[in-house]
Amino acid sequence: MSRPRPIVTYEVPQPGLLPSWLSLPAVLLMALQERGIPEELERRLRIDRKAGGHGPVELISFLVACFASGRGGFRPFWNAMLAWGRVRGRRAGPSVPEQLAALVGKSAMCSPASVSRALSKVLVEDVRGLHEWLLVDVPDLLPLLKHPSVLMRDTLGGGWHPFDFDPTVTGLLERQLAPGHEDLPQGKRRTRDLAVPGYSGRKRCETQFARAVLSHAGLGAWLFSRLGPGNGDPRGDLAAALDTVVALMARLGEGTRGFVRLDGAYGGVPSITALQERGLPFVTRAVQQLVTQPEMQERLAKSSWTRIPGAEVSDSKSVAELGRVTLEPAEKTLRDDGTPYPPVTVRVVVSRMKQSGEAQRGVVRDGWQYEAFLTDLPVEAWPAAETVAAYHGRSACENRFAQEDRELGLDRIFCYRPGGQEFATVVGMMVWNLLLARGFRTLQPPEVEPALEPRVPVLDPRPCVFTVSEVEAEDVPTTVPEPPPPREPAPEPVSSSHPAAREALREGLCELPWAKILASRPGWSWDAALGVLRCPDGQALHLVTVRAADRAAGRAAAYFGTRQGTCRDCPLIGDCLWSVSGKSSKQLGVSISEEEGLRLQALLVSVRAVEPRSRRPVPRRRVQDPPSPRRGGHILHPPIEAEPGRWAISHPRFLPAEARRALRELASQVQFDITILVHPGTRPSTHPLIAGSHRQRRHGRTTWSERALRHALTPDAEVHLCIKGPRVTATALLGRRPKLARRVAKNEP
Repeated sequence: MSRPRPIVTYEVPQPGLLPSWLSLPAVLLMALQERGIPEELERRLRIDRKAGGHGPVELISFLVACFASGRGGFRPFWNAMLAWGRVRGRRAGPSVPEQLAALVGKSAMCSPASVSRALSKVLVEDVRGLHEWLLVDVPDLLPLLKHPSVLMRDTLGGGWHPFDFDPTVTGLLERQLAPGHEDLPQGKRRTRDLAVPGYSGRKRCETQFARAVLSHAGLGAWLFSRLGPGNGDPRGDLAAALDTVVALMARLGEGTRGFVRLDGAYGGVPSITALQERGLPFVTRAVQQLVTQPEMQERLAKSSWTRIPGAEVSDSKSVAELGRVTLEPAEKTLRDDGTPYPPVTVRVVVSRMKQSGEAQRGVVRDGWQYEAFLTDLPVEAWPAAETVAAYHGRSACENRFAQEDRELGLDRIFCYRPGGQEFATVVGMMVWNLLLARGFRTLQPPEVEPALEPRVPVLDPRPCVFTVSEVEAEDVPTTVPEPPPPREPAPEPVSSSHPAAREALREGLCELPWAKILASRPGWSWDAALGVLRCPDGQALHLVTVRAADRAAGRAAAYFGTRQGTCRDCPLIGDCLWSVSGKSSKQLGVSISEEEGLRLQALLVSVRAVEPRSRRPVPRRRVQDPPSPRRGGHILHPPIEAEPGRWAISHPRFLPAEARRALRELASQVQFDITILVHPGTRPSTHPLIAGSHRQRRHGRTTWSERALRHALTPDAEVHLCIKGPRVTATALLGRRPKLARRVAKNEP
């Protein structure tokens, strides 16, 4: 049986042909140049001359091409362009970076090293003045935001713009620095200006920086971004994002309505005050557990529960309207100027679901997990079930973060300076919006109002019964807040009703070699009189547990800890704990021998056996400090009586990922052939060894205009671009019908 042999041939690409993965960057650069965006950026953004000879135009053209190409970071993108140039063969014509630079009127493009130098000189205050222009005006999002497919519909049939505000954290692991010696200095961390320790959630990191992001959920576009070390500035970031929403709603015109969806971290009085002062409706998760109050439970027991529409598991969760509640801020919750916050009145909607274990959110009572949601949306347009369904829609923001990292790779470090990192990130988000907007206009959806379906509420007949213990009833505040009686500071629990067992444990602890154990912990000490460890701030850490064979070589470990909230006012908390709220407990584990561990474990068991564990008050750090104010004192208003609308809510129907994918598919079907014609007569006729002027010879300081002309093409230079592909595809990609291609003589410069 004969076997067919394939015939393999090889053909060198045409000299001026760009790869297909550069077709989309070429389209975006041409579109920006036609609208004069690079020149406008040259006027708006000033980069220090010490950053090199390249200006904002070369910088943004590199960033746009890099993000749109999908090649990864700066260096892989640059190496891929150079590799394509080597495949085409050596010739005297322009390189691939020079061809892309010609599309924006420049003779050269930044290299990765030049991009790093330029980003390091970008100032944060200059970047934050460009957010609205780069993210909204450059992609021209206003006409898209008026399309009916990007709006949510309430039960009355009215359209709403949903906005999602959510910060994301980029974590960093720090390597050990090389120690300094006589030949090399002490190592320094390049991220010291960008990242600091903070609360990272489930991410494993030592330092981090936060990026507060605002997006339009219906369109899938980014509207705001702001970076900050650690966990950023929660109040400042939220205020700036809300100002962006207010400005955008004003530009969209009168009659435009929108609401903001926020995570439970913004369910307190300061965030609600910022929203209400700007007149922005919102929905968020409550930061306080309102369901634990008896009057709240009494009303919930009499309320009717409705299942959430559109839930994946229809029988899993139901909601009820609690009514309006006035929330009282804590005494230590103050504005930036030191003035207290006034009480706020909001609607409270409570959801419940069956839960057998502990709840990650909310509280568990009698086998039910309850969560409270705060909103000020009108109850007739957004009933309880529809309000919670709208809040659950914010989970799409997490998917958008994953798509952003996969398509553009924005969850990485582009510059170790905050201004450069924020500028590169905002430009990447601008590219995202450009792809979205051009994909939207390429396959223009019809402007047809969606068909509304009638609202059919499904009641949950399962009863709601609360069983409140006496201990809980004592801890729950009443409806009318009363000042708590003055309490004496609780003494440290060093004595008990069984002093013999406690004394034996103290003597056993004192026998440990504390001088050796604490030799590597400066500031720590052992208090032999009380049998406790003392941290550098003087806080007492009591023995919590002993674990045998928990360390290497079979050694045991003794763990000491404070009670929850003890370190809240400690001035050294930033060096010990990453907790933002200060509610965490300080713990320390020391390594001891196996014999000592078994002996202490037996003594601790004997103390626990004769001394039952009880809920002791948290010891105050300073005797003269007043006790922390308890949360609560909230006022429950009469029930809300309103008739909801007749229609079921309608979520946005626009598919942003499909719009970006459609544009990328069109770009992959064509290739660009770029030819640059520079007439010899326009070139400067100066000798390479002769300076053009005295200032040029002494390298005098150049003006902004002179720097812009340094890498600019001559005025009579001609850039010819030929598209290799179907004419229909080229028309859809460019937005206009291209001319019939004619062979252009490639006169090399």
